[in-house]
This record gives sequence, structure tokens and C-alpha cells, in this order.
Amino acid sequence: MAIFTAKTPAAHARNAVKAAVAIREQTLALNQAKAPHEPEILVNIGINTGKVLLGATRIRGATGEHLTYTASGMVTNIASRLCGLGELGEISLGSNTAKLVERRFTLRGPVSTRLKNVRDPEPVYRLETGEPALTREPGHPSEVQTRISPVLEIETRSS
Repeated sequence: MAIFTAKTPAAHARNAVKAAVAIREQTLALNQAKAPHEPEILVNIGINTGKVLLGATRIRGATGEHLTYTASGMVTNIASRLCGLGELGEISLGSNTAKLVERRFTLRGPVSTRLKNVRDPEPVYRLETGEPALTREPGHPSEVQTRISPVLEIETRSS
């Protein structure tokens, strides 16, 4: 989870999108520099902007109990769902974020999309960033997937 704050909502959204672009560029560079037998890295990113509930949450697990600082609410749910929609290293944006950054970044969309635990379809935008971050087809046995969304959990899978 990444939480961005700034003096204005537009600066907050810009910072999140700039970070997403930097992650995508680094992922592309790592995939181009890796040895052929090493797995490729796929990072899909979902960004949503709005008010969230912030605070510490007590987590109990096999290794004991600890506190974690987290954000929750509908904004985080939508960011997570946007991330889950991504393919081949896409950066997906919610409508609030898209409105705040549309003059600075090239966007595709919107595409009205039904998201889990969201009553009405949400407009989904994709950030145009050039090269795909993954050079192999999705699902290739050596693919490693990481999904990152500002204001969401990180999910990592190996095929």
C-alpha cells in the first residue's frame, strides 16, 4: 500500500501517478536487463483519489500480534479493484484521479466497469506510458506478478 499526501488533491494525484510511472519504468528496465532464465516482473497499478479512513490496525498471526498503519474505505476498495483489472503492467486510474491529472498525462477511457463491492459501474481510465512492462505473454510459467495500488494491499504471485 502506498498513501500519498500533498497540499492539494491535484498534487496528491500527480505524485501518485509519477510514482506509478517510475515503478513501471524500473520494471521495464529490470525485465530488459534480466537473464533469459530469470522470471519477468509484472507490476499492475491502480490509483484512486479521495478521502479514506487512516489508522492503526491490530493484526494477530502465527508469529504474534502487531500494529500496522493502513487506509480503508471505498476509495481503497476501488484502488484495489483497479489494480486487479490491470494486464501487462497497466496503470489504471479512478475517475477522481483522472480528472486531477488529465492535463498532465495521456489517458485512455473511460470504460464503464463493474467492480466487486461497488454498487454502480465505475469509469476506469488507463495511463498511456509507452512500452509494455512485460515482454512475454501473461501466464508464462516464469512470470512473477506484483500488484501495487496506492491505498491498497500488495499481492505477489509466482506462476
